[in-house]
Amino acid sequence: MLEVCNMRDAERKSVLKARGNERRQKKEHAEGLGDERRQKEEHAEGLGDERRKRKSMLKAWEMRDVKRKSMLKAWEMRDVKRKSMLKAWEMRDVKRKSILKAWEMRDVERWWSHVTNSRMVLANINSVGQNFRDRLIQHKWCCPRYYVTICGMFSASMKDCSRDTILPTLG
Repeated sequence: MLEVCNMRDAERKSVLKARGNERRQKKEHAEGLGDERRQKEEHAEGLGDERRKRKSMLKAWEMRDVKRKSMLKAWEMRDVKRKSMLKAWEMRDVKRKSILKAWEMRDVERWWSHVTNSRMVLANINSVGQNFRDRLIQHKWCCPRYYVTICGMFSASMKDCSRDTILPTLG
């Protein structure tokens, strides 16, 4: 009976040993699968790192593009500002020219009013020449540069002077 018990113990031990081996194998297999999983995860993480790296590089390029675009925008704004400043200067020039034109027109009007108001005095001048020119300048009816055109347009008697014939000669 001892032998039977010993046999049974031996069987039991061998069965237990076999089960333990199975468990160990399953455990190792599971660990092996776990290693594979870990490797896959690490590989995925590596790919993730590469993707992240690629994305960050793309992001950097996009940022550079944005920066370049903003710099271009800044240059465009500077050009717009420069153009508007030039436009302002042009407007100032136009304004200045119109002011000068207004002054010229005032001078013409002032001169014409002197001429028209003093027809009687002009009619008394008998000779066209130095005396005529001196009289015009003395009474400030015109400046010396208009003398030639005035002398050309007026006759000695001054009866035929009219606004239509004098103004176009002032050019």
